[in-house]
Amino acid sequence: MERSKIKLIVIFILLISVKIYSQGLFVHYEHPVYSFLERMEAYGLIENYNNEIKPLMRSKIVDYLTEIFDKRFNLNETDREFLNYFIDEFYFDLTGRLDKYEILFGSEKYSPLSNKEKFTYAYADNLFSLFVKSHLNFSSISPKEQKSAQLFEGGGRIYGSLKKSLGFEIDGKNGYVFGDKSTALRLHDLSYNFKLNEKSENRFFDRSYGYISFEVPNFFLSIGKNRQTIGYGINKLILSDLSPDFDKINMNINYKSFSFDFTHGWLQNSKFPSDFSLFSKYFVHHRISFAIKNLRFGIGESVIYVRTSPELSYLNPFNFYKSVEHQLQDKDNALLYLDLELLPFRNIRFYSTFLIDDIDFSKIGKHWYGNKTALNLGTRFYSSINAIPVDFQFEYTRIEPYTFTHRFENSNYTNFDLPLSTEQPPNSYQFDFAINVDFSPRFNIISNLSYTKWGKNYLTNEGFVNVGGDINAGKQIYDSDRVTFLDGKIETIYKLNLKMTYEIVRNIKINASLNSSKFSSGSSSLILLIGLISFL
Repeated sequence: MERSKIKLIVIFILLISVKIYSQGLFVHYEHPVYSFLERMEAYGLIENYNNEIKPLMRSKIVDYLTEIFDKRFNLNETDREFLNYFIDEFYFDLTGRLDKYEILFGSEKYSPLSNKEKFTYAYADNLFSLFVKSHLNFSSISPKEQKSAQLFEGGGRIYGSLKKSLGFEIDGKNGYVFGDKSTALRLHDLSYNFKLNEKSENRFFDRSYGYISFEVPNFFLSIGKNRQTIGYGINKLILSDLSPDFDKINMNINYKSFSFDFTHGWLQNSKFPSDFSLFSKYFVHHRISFAIKNLRFGIGESVIYVRTSPELSYLNPFNFYKSVEHQLQDKDNALLYLDLELLPFRNIRFYSTFLIDDIDFSKIGKHWYGNKTALNLGTRFYSSINAIPVDFQFEYTRIEPYTFTHRFENSNYTNFDLPLSTEQPPNSYQFDFAINVDFSPRFNIISNLSYTKWGKNYLTNEGFVNVGGDINAGKQIYDSDRVTFLDGKIETIYKLNLKMTYEIVRNIKINASLNSSKFSSGSSSLILLIGLISFL
């Protein structure tokens, strides 16, 4: 960015006396700004950054960008590019102006190939704002052992705010599968898409989300569907993006380093009908966290429960859910967890989550099936090579037998039979090593190598043997009360994931990913995905 442009932004930020353009809107949980903010926190340039729960509100992102801008002369050349890139994107939130955007309907000149942030339509005054973006995505999937498939997807996103506190967002896409449909279904988010799987001949699919939110300083409340993740690191033990998204109520109260979060969500039942199919399945979570200098500590609970209607005790954010579960006859799946994040030195981050599904302290070390816990430990080191940010991440995750399961199958910690938490199964451990290289705001490469050792349930001539290795197979009365970690049929899994993103011009990107996996049982897969994405 040229010097005159930087000076102009400085003038805007200094002269606007009231920063009121927080629109009550979220920033998508996969937005690259989060990686940048984590790096800035590790460099000591921002404080009170809580990255355990995503997404964050736009107002929070703008606060952090403003804080970094004040310290911009401490950044290297590449990180200044990142800062300027995100300032351009969040320009309206910073200044309340639209003059730095390319707007198709609403401006005299529009260039889809310019390097300005683009909108199909945008409007803003002192009380109301409205933004429209169009989506056009094309991708090709090429597995090693199958025919290829192509996907075309189009849609749009509408978001805005009223009186600068009430926000809304709607995002909808429709797509079509060309080529081998079974290949397309190997994409995880299409594997559970209802329209695509409803009939064998169906090739159309759709997906959407939307919410309404209310935000004032130190508080927000949202209702609707918007992807959320909870947990540190690669293997998020509380809530990942593995299962279908779901409608939810979200609330947050925050002040300086203190934060309280609450979520109540409506899940999908099992794919396979049962007596529980007449009931609804719910997810509830709350967490309180605070920071002391470079240490952030949190404690939280999450519960899966099945009822004909929401339970009032779980709709109350300020309750001790484990005790509530006991009062309600111990029929729900309640989890308690502790997490912490430590930045002891510049450029390095340690994090950990310890989850207790169930425990009897008198039976610790006695191989009792009911001692169900999970632990992840990780570190991330931030460096730069010739001013190019490079970070290295190492993580270990161990999940004890039967963790996340329940004696009532519909109360397993799942949504539509898919784990709400990490993909890693119970009765296993996993090592992950990841490298992230940010060549520029427009060019990024991420690689992740994982090694998993898993004790699987298995069949014998006498029948099914449950060793606690399947999240959808809780312990039943005929299963042994005694368990041994990694008992069962051992499966060793190697996975390599590579992803490259390159932005040709602003809002037009090429994505390429290579996913390889190998199982000791003999199966393996190799999938190449190349896509062109535009947000105009």
